Amino acid sequence: MREEDLLQDRVRLAHPSKSLLWWQACISLVVIVVGAGIMALPQQPKLGGSVLSITIMFCCAAANAESGIAMWEAIMAYNTQHSNQQVITYEDLARAGFGDSGESYLTCIVVPYFIGVTAGFTVLIATGLESLFGSWLSKKAWVLLISPVLGSIALFPNITSIARFAPIAIAAVFAMCVIIMTKSVIDAQYWQAWPEQERQLVHEMWPTSTSSLGVVVAVSFGACGMTANVPSVLCEMEHPDHFPRVMRSAMTLVVLVYMAVMTCGYYGYGQFIQNDVIESMERAPANFEQAFQGSYANWTGPSSKLCGRIVSALLIVKCTVCLPLNQMVIFYSLQTFRATAARLHVGTWANVTAARCRGDCRAH
Repeated sequence: MREEDLLQDRVRLAHPSKSLLWWQACISLVVIVVGAGIMALPQQPKLGGSVLSITIMFCCAAANAESGIAMWEAIMAYNTQHSNQQVITYEDLARAGFGDSGESYLTCIVVPYFIGVTAGFTVLIATGLESLFGSWLSKKAWVLLISPVLGSIALFPNITSIARFAPIAIAAVFAMCVIIMTKSVIDAQYWQAWPEQERQLVHEMWPTSTSSLGVVVAVSFGACGMTANVPSVLCEMEHPDHFPRVMRSAMTLVVLVYMAVMTCGYYGYGQFIQNDVIESMERAPANFEQAFQGSYANWTGPSSKLCGRIVSALLIVKCTVCLPLNQMVIFYSLQTFRATAARLHVGTWANVTAARCRGDCRAH
């Protein structure tokens, strides 16, 4: 039997059945995409103005959706013509197009990228725990403490098994969004009490600087990015031909959530919004001068950390489910890459330890 067939057999053993329904795939993609970046979205209109920020978000979402569908078309076209060597991962796609060298080059790009993503989620979980429990432990200490737990969670054999917990993450995401939107709208009462001349300066329809549009485009495109997770979700779908429906449904849901959070957050805090919307939710300026001329540390308006703590707890729940979904891409890559396929199998401690050690090192 050829080496390519052996590799494909290992992948089939890791995926005994394709049982991921279209709505489970849709929820999985939404959970992967909607995360901590949502905290920065209300600041987008501050940089790019209300009109262009919304327009850019729609354009970036459409571009990401079409790129995901284009990848699906390429994978399906190849698999239709090569029934014995199915494309399941990025490595398979690179091997089909550029041979062994293409597989090696792509693995050197995909694996470090997703290690960075998982390290970011680890840091977010540690930051949330540090916020909830105060100075009891440092962020680095929390990373070390939760790593064995996250390693155990990563032992799920495939995305289908993780998708069972996706509704919990979706509930956490929407609860987090509802809290941000509600608190933002309520906090608008502070600037609404200012004189008319000052209220007119709270919001901007157009960008004050064209250079800031680059940041808006980058954040919007990254916030909608789910193309990187297409192969790991597609390979487990019961009906892969339904993927365009999955992609469009997931992106539509993501855009609706983003638009709601962005518009409500910016409406509530306007041009004096902080880089992290939680900071704006926890403390308000006493007047116009504090909002636009003083530093955040010197704001003397009403303050409360309750909403911030609740949002941090919900973010921990969401990231805990999202982390193994992104780690699965690493595991699939290690399983199909020639140099590691025979040693690191999906759902084994050897595979998990290899990925977690790299992720924890980057987290530190």
